[in-house]
Amino acid sequence: MVGNAAAGGALSVPTQAVVRQAGKTYVFVCASRGFAPCAGQLGAQGDGGWAVKSGLKPGDEVAVAGMAALKGAWLGLGAEGK
Repeated sequence: MVGNAAAGGALSVPTQAVVRQAGKTYVFVCASRGFAPCAGQLGAQGDGGWAVKSGLKPGDEVAVAGMAALKGAWLGLGAEGK
């Protein structure tokens, strides 16, 4: 889940949840059929996580493991017939 660990009630995500693609920052958020990439704007890094400026809301569940597989599936890597 997206944490509420930063001072002042700011949201944060664990460092391992963050992926980058084409100059943008994403996290994979739990959706009805697995995980979906969600673009977000991050603030400062500290205490093992990143402050979240936009893109996520309290209670969102984010993936923190299997990031390479999630990103590969999202980008269509490893798809049969290629």
